[in-house]
Amino acid sequence: MKVTHNTVAIGKTDFFGWPANHGIWKFNNELLVGFEKGIHHYNGPGVHALDRTKPTIRMFARFYPETGWVHEFPEIPAIDYENKTPLPDLPSDLLTAESGLYLMPSGWDGNVFTQLMVTNDSGKSWEGPFYIPDFGLVGVSARTDYLVCDGYFLLAMTGVKADGLEGNAFAAKLTFDGKWEKFGMMGEDPPKGDFRIMPAIAKLPDGSLLGVARYASENEPGFTQLDVYLSNDEGKTWIYETKLNYINEDMSGGSPPALCTLPDGTVVLAFFRRQEPCGLFVTATRDGKNWSEPASLRTDAVNTDIGYPRIAFFNNEIHILYYYNLGEEENRFVADTVISEWETLIND
Repeated sequence: MKVTHNTVAIGKTDFFGWPANHGIWKFNNELLVGFEKGIHHYNGPGVHALDRTKPTIRMFARFYPETGWVHEFPEIPAIDYENKTPLPDLPSDLLTAESGLYLMPSGWDGNVFTQLMVTNDSGKSWEGPFYIPDFGLVGVSARTDYLVCDGYFLLAMTGVKADGLEGNAFAAKLTFDGKWEKFGMMGEDPPKGDFRIMPAIAKLPDGSLLGVARYASENEPGFTQLDVYLSNDEGKTWIYETKLNYINEDMSGGSPPALCTLPDGTVVLAFFRRQEPCGLFVTATRDGKNWSEPASLRTDAVNTDIGYPRIAFFNNEIHILYYYNLGEEENRFVADTVISEWETLIND
């Protein structure tokens, strides 16, 4: 396994962060990732180094194998929250297997609002926002994680729990003619103060589905794990398999999971540890039951203001996009860790 670290976005006065809140897409011979840009301001240990008095903007970076990463600032449709703009349904002729979906939540708990945008030109422009049903839940707080299936998209989503707080994970189906259907929940609603959010899904070699979601508890400060679920009916139902809480049985601080499937069927999971040693780790599986020992890719971050990864297999390499820091008061930046010679990943 060969690992290299590249900088995607950094600036003297900038804060770049949270690719997991936006998404990663493969379009032909290009890789696209979304993240946020704000103003850097050190707020003390354990706090995002972001000036909350200033607005953030959404932006993208596009990777070309010949030239590397290029920044983009496409026009993203906005929701008028003051007037609660009614959103239209998806046009029945908009979606194809080549479309890209972009889901982005705003707000918290029962007041959350998820935006859905669609691109048919490799992310250069986006149509929307479009209506997402609440599926009988208090609300939906979904990020961009989906599989393209035969005639539909299978989305990993987060719903607001019955108590009005975040959250619990589930799957949903969106057909190419714009129709929605709720699939299975990944477990019962966690108790008050606990949440299961930001699920990722991938297909295993036998055709079954793997779902991994971030679980944390406000009742036990510092407690967090990754819950693993399996589905043998294309996401209609999910069976709990195991929990992952590597590194001395501790993943304090929490990390959303990021999954990608390699050509040999192996599924790679990227996650972050937000307690010393802070940094990026990967593990892999072929059945969702047996996992390789976690491999440390980098542990040179100085505090917990890191993580939120996205991952993609592209151009015969594994790309992991995330935000990071190399100093307590230094600017947060977006990085791309690239794994080549990945064939030895499970055995290393």
